[in-house]
Amino acid sequence: SSTITSNIVGGNGGGAYVSNGNFTMSNGYITHNSTSTGHGAGVYMNGGNITFENGNISSNLALAGNGGGICLQNGSMEISAGTLESNTCKLYGGGVYVENGTFTMSNGNINENTTTEGHGGGIYIVGGGGFTMNNGNITNNKTIQGNGGGAYLDGGNFTFKTGQILANTAPSVTGNGGGICLMNGEVVIEGGTIQNNEC
Repeated sequence: SSTITSNIVGGNGGGAYVSNGNFTMSNGYITHNSTSTGHGAGVYMNGGNITFENGNISSNLALAGNGGGICLQNGSMEISAGTLESNTCKLYGGGVYVENGTFTMSNGNINENTTTEGHGGGIYIVGGGGFTMNNGNITNNKTIQGNGGGAYLDGGNFTFKTGQILANTAPSVTGNGGGICLMNGEVVIEGGTIQNNEC
């Protein structure tokens, strides 16, 4: 297996920065990376294609920006049998932030990710972003001050096909949408379970 770990940057992409081109990683780990002022502590993407198979993106920290695990601003990313867990950001998308482009995850898990001041503990989608999850789990993600413990949409589209959105939380007094908070855009759910989320 391959490991990208313990990298620190001031800008974007603590672990990996992709702008066009193709990036493929199998059975790998992107972990314990950080950005001090930028986005995408684990992976930052602004064009190109990323394929990530059977790996783990975890414990990455975006101290001031979006996307604790992944920040996808453009391009296409596909994750198969992977896990995004225990990533943290200050603003939007503790696990993954999708602004434009497409993000597809199959047989994967988005677990225990956190935003400290923004929305979308697990997932944040805005603009023309498209997120499709096939047979996956979005569990135990949280926002400390914002909305959408599991997922937050302010544009774009979110398609969820079979799986669980379970035990995600937003603040009990001020938060909206423990599981999903839809402010703009489109949500399509085809099978699956949404339960035991709180706000």
